Amino acid sequence: MSPKSESNSSTLTELSSELAAAVEVAGNSVVALHARKRIPSSGIIWRDGVIVSASHTVKRDDEIPVTLPNGDSTVATIAGRDSATDLIALRIKGAKSNVAPKGDSASLRVGSLVLAVGRPGRNVSASFGIISAVGEGWRTWQGARIDRVLRLDLSVYDGFSGGPLVDASGAVLGLNNSALARGTPMALPAKAVDRGISYYGGMSGQAQHAPASRLHPRSSPIRPIPAPMQTSDCELSSHSLRFACRQNQRITPAR
Repeated sequence: MSPKSESNSSTLTELSSELAAAVEVAGNSVVALHARKRIPSSGIIWRDGVIVSASHTVKRDDEIPVTLPNGDSTVATIAGRDSATDLIALRIKGAKSNVAPKGDSASLRVGSLVLAVGRPGRNVSASFGIISAVGEGWRTWQGARIDRVLRLDLSVYDGFSGGPLVDASGAVLGLNNSALARGTPMALPAKAVDRGISYYGGMSGQAQHAPASRLHPRSSPIRPIPAPMQTSDCELSSHSLRFACRQNQRITPAR
């Protein structure tokens, strides 16, 4: 083997090891939520006693069975949810030691390498890709305005929605979601998730304004998960990340 080939092989081996280590680090904070039929969805231990996930994956409002990273089972209760930004916060006990490390999503650019991590069952899974677009002042299909959103060029497999988008160190950059753009893999940056859950005072002790939207307390009526819309040709602009939709085509339900 030539010196150049040996160098390339060593570089690939190092990259492979780093990515596997990143998945391991992130997986220590990823849980499985058993809140719908068939495949569980993923959730992130975001703060002490708080799990965040994608609202559309949680189809119940009573106690939710949770599989922790170590394989133990427990239950979570809903603290608040917002269907407009598809974000949900749940309370859980005994998760303090596994709080997810946070990364700096502000430094992400188009082409940045990222990993999507999920736990659609007992074991962790991962997908590798890049940031394909970064949108500012983006509006969801339900009308909520989000300061910044990330479009992903990677596979968000069944059960991945609600799991973390992570960097090469395993630090969480955002929350993966295939419902915000009705099937296009997207991620809410970590700062947007923080603002969303902090609006509900029970998460941080003091309510704060959340530009993305707000979480509705568990005691208030839970917004129903909407059925797939009757729209068509929803084209996502790589520059503005805004939709131009025409009528009479059914959009594929999100994962």
